[in-house]
Amino acid sequence: MSRDEQLEELQSGKLDLAVVPLVFGAKKIPEFSLALLPGLIPNLATARALKGSDVHAKLQEIAAANGLRIVTWWWMRGGFAMTGKEVTAPESVKGLKLQSCGLAQSVLAAAGAQLGDEPWEEIPMRMEMGALDGVAIPYEDFISMRLHKYAKFATFGGPSILTCFSPMLMSKKTWDRLTPDQRQNIEEAAEISDTYFEMSQLEAESFFAFLEDSDRECVQDIGPPSTSATIWMW
Repeated sequence: MSRDEQLEELQSGKLDLAVVPLVFGAKKIPEFSLALLPGLIPNLATARALKGSDVHAKLQEIAAANGLRIVTWWWMRGGFAMTGKEVTAPESVKGLKLQSCGLAQSVLAAAGAQLGDEPWEEIPMRMEMGALDGVAIPYEDFISMRLHKYAKFATFGGPSILTCFSPMLMSKKTWDRLTPDQRQNIEEAAEISDTYFEMSQLEAESFFAFLEDSDRECVQDIGPPSTSATIWMW
């Protein structure tokens, strides 16, 4: 089942729960583009600070109006996986065939990249074939799609223009059927999972050691070390 199909099934109540990057619903629900607004969430500390904020409340309001309930607050750091050259600044993507999602596509296009719009699951094949020069992608997708097999350069770590909101979503029809005690139990479990998820994100740094020990190159930051100014260059 594709992510678009999962969202449709959640909205209809045929599916109770699913983990889906919110941005995949942006074509039908444009406000969901906020979940991948380039530069909005440069790091995990910012994501943590926004939990319970007006941004969180607004996303929940939009989700509810579209038949969904946001259960967890899971933000995935992202970066670039490239086949031929590293990404260091906007000018480094000019003329390259790249793919991402949501408003990140607009950022890449403004920097001069040619945009791919193939199905997400075809990205590994197209990188292997040379039909894509690279992708801007959440770190977890980089791992699950085994893109280290096709990418020579990986730009992850430090401030990022790409941090993707990938929560566990519940059908609002399912949520509305729950008792107050059941809702409280779910919210308490979600709180625990949020803590665990953030810890797993920090532990992901260890994967860079693998990249450095292989024949790949790992670029930890985009541009000069750890300055937010490098994000706004885009």
